This record gives sequence, C-alpha cells and structure tokens, in this order.
Amino acid sequence: MNQTAGVSNHCHRRSSIDVKDVGSVSSEMNWKGVGISLLVISFMLSLIVLSIFLLSKAEAQSSAGSCLTLDQLLSVELLDLHLDPQWVSDHRLVYRDRYGDVKMLNMESSQAEILVKNSTFTQFKASRFAVSPDLTHMLLAYDVRKVYRFSFLASYLIYNLQTRYSVFQIRHAMHIRK
Repeated sequence: MNQTAGVSNHCHRRSSIDVKDVGSVSSEMNWKGVGISLLVISFMLSLIVLSIFLLSKAEAQSSAGSCLTLDQLLSVELLDLHLDPQWVSDHRLVYRDRYGDVKMLNMESSQAEILVKNSTFTQFKASRFAVSPDLTHMLLAYDVRKVYRFSFLASYLIYNLQTRYSVFQIRHAMHIRK
C-alpha cells in the first residue's frame, strides 16, 4: 500500500553528476570579435563614402555648358528673368522679361535681342510660349485652363518668327508640365 511513497523517494533523488551552467556569461570580453566587427563596419562605411564621392564627381563633370559667373548672375538681364526661361542652345537662353517681350540672351556676349514683342502676346491673347531650337517658330498657348496641379488645357498657335504670321492653330489640347 505504500508503493506510492517508495516511488516518490526514487523521483526526488539527486544525481551525483554536477549540473554546469551552459549559458553563463564570462567576465572576459571577446576583443578579437569586437575588433573584427569594427573593421568590417569601417570598411563598409569607407566603401559608401568612396562611391558617393566618385559618383558626385562624375555627375559634376558630365554637366553640359559652362558655369555662370557672378557678373552674369548679377546682370540686369538675368535679374529680369521670369516665366519659365528655356535654353535653346549651349549659350543661348530665351525668356520673357517683365514687360512681356520674349528675349534671347547670348551668354557668351551678354547681349539680349527681342524675338517677339508683348504686342504679339496681347494680339493672340497668349500666356505661355515655347521656342523651337532653330529659333524659326514659336508655340503660343492661349485660352489656358488649369486641369490639375501640373496639367492644363489650352489652344495653341504656331507663330513663324521670320514672317511674323500665324502658321497653324490647335484647339483645346492637353499639356502636362514636367
């Protein structure tokens, strides 16, 4: 009847083998592992810095054209710029001045010439323009209606800069600004 008492004594017996702590923390640091990890981290950071340096230098060298000088930046012609200036060649910039005239500025000689007077814009009720790279035609946008943030509906007129006549009209075309 006392069989359960005998079994319980058998279960509570301690083994003579000492139990060791397998996961104990040693008081010594693994300096070799720390040193290797710091070397790997510093190597990776140096690779990142080197790649940024090389890519930014290549990008700066690939930019076309020459830099503007301080005199050119402070000149009256450049201070007169507004309403989307456009580069038509390496050294020519087309812009609309404060009086509404469309001018072409030669950056090498700092000379500006009038391509289209403001009277042409008022005649066709145009508010936006784009010039062809060969400076023979101009696209005038009139009856402009904004659709979304960067898009608008407009009617367009192709204007010949040499004959000073309208060549072609396009009504209510959609334009998306980039």
